[in-house]
Amino acid sequence: MNIMRSHYADYSFHGSDKIDGIPEFIKCMEVIIKNVASALLAYSAHYAATKFYNYACIPDGFVGYLSGLITTGSPVCQAGIQVISNTQVSYSSMMMMGITRIIVDVVAPGAPVMPKTV
Repeated sequence: MNIMRSHYADYSFHGSDKIDGIPEFIKCMEVIIKNVASALLAYSAHYAATKFYNYACIPDGFVGYLSGLITTGSPVCQAGIQVISNTQVSYSSMMMMGITRIIVDVVAPGAPVMPKTV
């Protein structure tokens, strides 16, 4: 008995709606939950970095305007800008892929998948 076998090694689609003894619906839900969690993580990081940058680097008011002349060039604030930029790209890419997937599923529901040839 090989305990260390690959998780994907013995998928069988011989008319069964189960994958490795687990219903296919649960496997699909697992994928959806992981994708939603990834999008929420990217958005949360983006939101937190934006709030930090607003609070620490460019506070509100005239004093914030004057202090922003100095703080926006600091390494911490520059790192904050990079985090904001990268998380925005990640989040928007995930949203676009999700929307595209929904559109493809609506346009071609249940499209046959070509079997792999060996």
